[in-house]
Amino acid sequence: MKANILSSIIFPLIFLGLPAAGQSAQATHPSSEVLVRQIDHILIGSDQAEAVFRLFSEKFGLPVAWPFESYKDFASGGVGFGNVNIEIVRSERHPSGLTGVALEPTSLSEVLSGLDAHRLKHNDPSPYFGKDSSGTKTLWWTTVGVTSLPPAGSIFFCKYNFDVDGRRVRLHADLQKHEGGPLGIEALNEVVIGVKDMAAAQHDWSVLLGPVPPGQEPLWQIGSGPAIRLVAGKEDGLVLLRVKVKSLERARAFLKAENMLGFDAEHEISLDSSHVAGADVRLVE
Repeated sequence: MKANILSSIIFPLIFLGLPAAGQSAQATHPSSEVLVRQIDHILIGSDQAEAVFRLFSEKFGLPVAWPFESYKDFASGGVGFGNVNIEIVRSERHPSGLTGVALEPTSLSEVLSGLDAHRLKHNDPSPYFGKDSSGTKTLWWTTVGVTSLPPAGSIFFCKYNFDVDGRRVRLHADLQKHEGGPLGIEALNEVVIGVKDMAAAQHDWSVLLGPVPPGQEPLWQIGSGPAIRLVAGKEDGLVLLRVKVKSLERARAFLKAENMLGFDAEHEISLDSSHVAGADVRLVE
Protein backbone atom coordinates (compact mmCIF):
# COMPACT_ATOMS: atom_id res chain seq x y z
CA MET A 1 0.00 0.00 0.00
CA LYS A 2 1.09 2.17 -1.89
CA ALA A 3 4.03 4.29 -2.76
CA ASN A 4 6.30 3.88 -5.76
CA ILE A 5 8.72 1.20 -4.58
CA LEU A 6 12.33 0.64 -5.61
CA SER A 7 13.86 -2.80 -5.67
CA SER A 8 15.06 -3.99 -2.30
CA ILE A 9 18.77 -4.79 -2.15
CA ILE A 10 20.19 -7.60 -0.05
CA PHE A 11 23.64 -6.68 1.29
CA PRO A 12 26.14 -9.13 2.84
CA LEU A 13 26.43 -8.67 6.57
CA ILE A 14 30.19 -8.18 6.37
CA PHE A 15 29.84 -5.38 3.81
CA LEU A 16 27.16 -3.66 5.85
CA GLY A 17 29.09 -3.73 9.08
CA LEU A 18 26.09 -4.93 11.07
CA PRO A 19 26.65 -5.73 14.75
CA ALA A 20 27.25 -9.34 15.65
CA ALA A 21 24.12 -11.38 16.31
CA GLY A 22 22.93 -10.95 19.84
CA GLN A 23 24.56 -7.53 20.20
CA SER A 24 22.43 -4.42 20.38
CA ALA A 25 23.14 -0.73 20.48
CA GLN A 26 21.31 1.82 22.57
CA ALA A 27 18.33 3.02 20.55
CA THR A 28 17.10 6.57 20.31
CA HIS A 29 13.52 6.87 21.54
CA PRO A 30 11.49 9.48 19.65
CA SER A 31 10.12 12.38 21.67
CA SER A 32 6.48 13.45 21.71
CA GLU A 33 7.27 16.07 19.03
CA VAL A 34 8.18 13.59 16.28
CA LEU A 35 5.80 12.63 13.52
CA VAL A 36 5.74 8.80 13.78
CA ARG A 37 3.86 6.67 16.31
CA GLN A 38 5.47 3.44 15.14
CA ILE A 39 6.00 1.28 12.07
CA ASP A 40 2.55 0.12 11.05
CA HIS A 41 3.47 -2.57 8.53
CA ILE A 42 6.26 -3.79 6.28
CA LEU A 43 5.78 -4.91 2.69
CA ILE A 44 7.16 -7.99 0.98
CA GLY A 45 6.49 -8.06 -2.76
CA SER A 46 6.08 -11.29 -4.69
CA ASP A 47 4.50 -12.51 -7.91
CA GLN A 48 3.50 -15.52 -5.77
CA ALA A 49 2.18 -13.35 -2.96
CA GLU A 50 -0.73 -15.59 -2.00
CA ALA A 51 1.60 -18.57 -1.58
CA VAL A 52 3.93 -16.52 0.67
CA PHE A 53 0.91 -15.28 2.64
CA ARG A 54 -0.23 -18.87 3.18
CA LEU A 55 3.27 -19.84 4.27
CA PHE A 56 3.23 -17.18 6.99
CA SER A 57 -0.38 -17.69 8.07
CA GLU A 58 -0.66 -21.49 7.76
CA LYS A 59 2.81 -23.07 7.95
CA PHE A 60 4.17 -20.51 10.46
CA GLY A 61 0.83 -20.10 12.25
CA LEU A 62 0.85 -16.29 12.35
CA PRO A 63 -2.46 -14.48 12.95
CA VAL A 64 -4.18 -13.01 9.90
CA ALA A 65 -4.39 -9.22 10.06
CA TRP A 66 -6.44 -9.17 6.86
CA PRO A 67 -7.15 -11.97 4.37
CA PHE A 68 -5.48 -12.15 0.98
CA GLU A 69 -7.70 -10.22 -1.42
CA SER A 70 -7.56 -8.34 -4.72
CA TYR A 71 -8.02 -4.56 -4.70
CA LYS A 72 -7.99 -2.03 -7.53
CA ASP A 73 -4.46 -2.51 -8.84
CA PHE A 74 -2.89 -4.93 -6.37
CA ALA A 75 -3.60 -7.96 -4.21
CA SER A 76 -2.37 -8.50 -0.67
CA GLY A 77 -2.81 -10.13 2.69
CA GLY A 78 -1.39 -9.25 6.09
CA VAL A 79 -0.08 -11.27 9.04
CA GLY A 80 0.75 -10.20 12.60
CA PHE A 81 4.27 -10.43 14.03
CA GLY A 82 3.32 -9.43 17.56
CA ASN A 83 4.08 -5.72 17.36
CA VAL A 84 3.73 -5.02 13.63
CA ASN A 85 2.11 -6.49 10.54
CA ILE A 86 3.76 -7.75 7.38
CA GLU A 87 1.86 -7.27 4.15
CA ILE A 88 2.58 -9.67 1.30
CA VAL A 89 1.65 -7.89 -1.91
CA ARG A 90 1.42 -8.66 -5.62
CA SER A 91 1.62 -5.57 -7.80
CA GLU A 92 3.55 -4.23 -10.78
CA ARG A 93 4.87 -1.51 -8.46
CA HIS A 94 6.26 -4.01 -5.94
CA PRO A 95 9.23 -6.15 -6.99
CA SER A 96 10.11 -9.27 -5.08
CA GLY A 97 11.62 -8.93 -1.61
CA LEU A 98 11.40 -6.20 1.00
CA THR A 99 9.77 -3.30 -0.80
CA GLY A 100 8.28 -0.86 1.68
CA VAL A 101 7.86 0.41 5.21
CA ALA A 102 4.56 2.00 6.22
CA LEU A 103 4.77 4.46 9.11
CA GLU A 104 1.81 5.28 11.32
CA PRO A 105 1.56 9.08 11.64
CA THR A 106 0.63 11.00 14.73
CA SER A 107 -1.76 12.77 12.34
CA LEU A 108 -1.62 13.39 8.61
CA SER A 109 -1.87 17.15 9.04
CA GLU A 110 1.12 17.13 11.42
CA VAL A 111 3.09 14.94 9.06
CA LEU A 112 2.43 17.14 6.03
CA SER A 113 3.30 20.35 7.84
CA GLY A 114 6.39 18.75 9.39
CA LEU A 115 7.66 17.40 6.07
CA ASP A 116 7.09 20.76 4.40
CA ALA A 117 8.81 22.63 7.24
CA HIS A 118 11.93 20.49 6.82
CA ARG A 119 11.75 20.45 3.01
CA LEU A 120 11.34 16.71 2.74
CA LYS A 121 9.61 15.97 -0.56
CA HIS A 122 6.41 13.95 -0.44
CA ASN A 123 3.45 12.92 -2.54
CA ASP A 124 -0.02 14.34 -2.08
CA PRO A 125 -2.27 12.33 0.25
CA SER A 126 -3.78 9.38 -1.59
CA PRO A 127 -7.08 8.16 -0.07
CA TYR A 128 -8.36 4.64 -0.74
CA PHE A 129 -12.11 4.04 -0.62
CA GLY A 130 -13.89 0.71 -0.29
CA LYS A 131 -17.35 -0.51 0.59
CA ASP A 132 -18.46 -1.52 4.05
CA SER A 133 -20.72 -4.48 4.85
CA SER A 134 -23.78 -2.46 3.84
CA GLY A 135 -22.28 -1.52 0.48
CA THR A 136 -21.65 2.08 1.46
CA LYS A 137 -18.51 3.70 0.07
CA THR A 138 -16.16 4.57 2.95
CA LEU A 139 -12.59 5.78 3.44
CA TRP A 140 -10.36 2.83 4.35
CA TRP A 141 -6.91 4.43 4.48
CA THR A 142 -4.80 7.36 3.26
CA THR A 143 -1.13 7.16 2.25
CA VAL A 144 1.56 9.80 1.80
CA GLY A 145 4.82 8.75 0.14
CA VAL A 146 8.01 10.43 1.36
CA THR A 147 9.93 10.62 -1.90
CA SER A 148 13.16 12.23 -0.64
CA LEU A 149 13.69 9.89 2.32
CA PRO A 150 16.15 7.07 1.63
CA PRO A 151 15.46 4.55 0.33
CA ALA A 152 13.47 6.79 -2.04
CA GLY A 153 10.02 5.45 -2.86
CA SER A 154 10.07 2.77 -0.17
CA ILE A 155 8.92 4.82 2.83
CA PHE A 156 5.40 6.14 3.25
CA PHE A 157 2.86 7.08 5.86
CA CYS A 158 -0.36 5.11 6.15
CA LYS A 159 -3.32 6.36 8.17
CA TYR A 160 -6.14 3.85 8.57
CA ASN A 161 -9.71 4.87 9.22
CA PHE A 162 -10.30 2.40 12.06
CA ASP A 163 -8.95 1.37 15.46
CA VAL A 164 -5.39 0.30 14.63
CA ASP A 165 -4.39 -0.09 18.28
CA GLY A 166 -7.30 -2.42 18.94
CA ARG A 167 -6.29 -4.63 16.02
CA ARG A 168 -2.70 -4.79 17.27
CA VAL A 169 -3.86 -5.88 20.72
CA ARG A 170 -6.02 -8.65 19.24
CA LEU A 171 -3.30 -9.91 16.92
CA HIS A 172 -0.69 -9.87 19.69
CA ALA A 173 -3.02 -11.85 21.97
CA ASP A 174 -3.67 -14.36 19.18
CA LEU A 175 0.06 -14.81 18.58
CA GLN A 176 0.69 -15.36 22.30
CA LYS A 177 -2.20 -17.80 22.55
CA HIS A 178 -0.56 -19.97 19.90
CA GLU A 179 2.93 -19.51 21.41
CA GLY A 180 4.26 -17.74 18.34
CA GLY A 181 3.57 -20.67 16.05
CA PRO A 182 6.18 -23.35 15.32
CA LEU A 183 8.91 -20.69 15.04
CA GLY A 184 8.01 -19.23 18.44
CA ILE A 185 7.82 -15.67 17.10
CA GLU A 186 7.46 -12.95 19.75
CA ALA A 187 8.01 -9.67 17.90
CA LEU A 188 9.83 -8.01 15.03
CA ASN A 189 12.89 -6.33 16.56
CA GLU A 190 14.19 -4.10 13.79
CA VAL A 191 14.19 -3.08 10.16
CA VAL A 192 17.68 -2.59 8.71
CA ILE A 193 18.05 0.00 5.95
CA GLY A 194 21.19 0.48 3.84
CA VAL A 195 22.08 4.02 2.74
CA LYS A 196 24.77 5.47 0.46
CA ASP A 197 25.08 8.83 2.20
CA MET A 198 24.91 8.19 5.93
CA ALA A 199 25.12 11.82 7.03
CA ALA A 200 22.28 12.93 4.75
CA ALA A 201 20.15 9.89 5.54
CA GLN A 202 20.60 10.29 9.29
CA HIS A 203 19.63 13.95 9.03
CA ASP A 204 16.45 13.21 7.07
CA TRP A 205 15.40 10.27 9.25
CA SER A 206 16.04 12.39 12.36
CA VAL A 207 13.39 14.83 11.12
CA LEU A 208 10.83 12.07 11.57
CA LEU A 209 12.26 10.12 14.48
CA GLY A 210 14.29 12.57 16.54
CA PRO A 211 18.02 13.32 16.75
CA VAL A 212 20.63 10.64 17.40
CA PRO A 213 22.88 11.52 20.37
CA PRO A 214 26.51 12.23 19.39
CA GLY A 215 28.62 9.11 19.16
CA GLN A 216 25.66 6.73 18.84
CA GLU A 217 24.76 4.79 15.72
CA PRO A 218 21.54 5.67 13.87
CA LEU A 219 19.08 3.36 15.60
CA TRP A 220 15.60 4.47 16.60
CA GLN A 221 13.12 2.53 18.75
CA ILE A 222 9.72 3.74 17.59
CA GLY A 223 6.87 3.22 20.04
CA SER A 224 6.15 -0.44 20.69
CA GLY A 225 6.92 -1.43 17.10
CA PRO A 226 10.22 -2.43 15.48
CA ALA A 227 13.29 -0.21 15.56
CA ILE A 228 14.83 1.29 12.44
CA ARG A 229 18.59 0.89 11.97
CA LEU A 230 20.62 2.63 9.24
CA VAL A 231 23.79 0.98 7.94
CA ALA A 232 26.26 1.98 5.23
CA GLY A 233 25.71 0.46 1.80
CA LYS A 234 26.60 0.92 -1.86
CA GLU A 235 22.94 1.58 -2.64
CA ASP A 236 19.90 2.80 -0.71
CA GLY A 237 17.58 -0.09 0.05
CA LEU A 238 15.73 -2.18 2.60
CA VAL A 239 18.16 -4.84 3.76
CA LEU A 240 16.67 -7.24 6.30
CA LEU A 241 14.23 -7.84 9.12
CA ARG A 242 15.34 -9.13 12.50
CA VAL A 243 12.67 -11.14 14.37
CA LYS A 244 12.75 -12.18 18.04
CA VAL A 245 11.83 -15.78 18.79
CA LYS A 246 11.34 -17.66 22.07
CA SER A 247 13.99 -20.26 21.28
CA LEU A 248 16.50 -20.18 18.47
CA GLU A 249 17.09 -23.90 18.89
CA ARG A 250 13.39 -24.60 18.43
CA ALA A 251 13.15 -22.35 15.36
CA ARG A 252 16.29 -23.87 13.83
CA ALA A 253 14.98 -27.40 14.30
CA PHE A 254 11.67 -26.55 12.65
CA LEU A 255 13.27 -24.84 9.66
CA LYS A 256 15.72 -27.72 9.18
CA ALA A 257 12.90 -30.23 9.24
CA GLU A 258 11.01 -28.19 6.63
CA ASN A 259 14.15 -27.60 4.48
CA MET A 260 13.66 -23.87 4.96
CA LEU A 261 16.79 -22.90 6.89
CA GLY A 262 18.97 -20.27 5.25
CA PHE A 263 21.80 -18.45 7.01
CA ASP A 264 22.81 -20.41 10.12
CA ALA A 265 25.02 -19.02 12.88
CA GLU A 266 25.19 -19.63 16.60
CA HIS A 267 23.09 -16.63 17.62
CA GLU A 268 21.21 -15.82 14.41
CA ILE A 269 19.54 -17.79 11.65
CA SER A 270 17.39 -16.89 8.67
CA LEU A 271 14.55 -18.21 6.59
CA ASP A 272 15.66 -19.56 3.24
CA SER A 273 14.98 -16.45 1.13
CA SER A 274 13.74 -18.52 -1.81
CA HIS A 275 10.59 -19.27 0.22
CA VAL A 276 9.91 -15.63 1.12
CA ALA A 277 10.31 -13.86 -2.23
CA GLY A 278 13.99 -13.11 -1.71
CA ALA A 279 13.47 -11.24 1.58
CA ASP A 280 16.18 -11.58 4.24
CA VAL A 281 14.33 -12.46 7.45
CA ARG A 282 16.63 -13.16 10.42
CA LEU A 283 15.64 -14.85 13.69
CA VAL A 284 17.31 -14.07 17.03
CA GLU A 285 16.52 -14.75 20.69
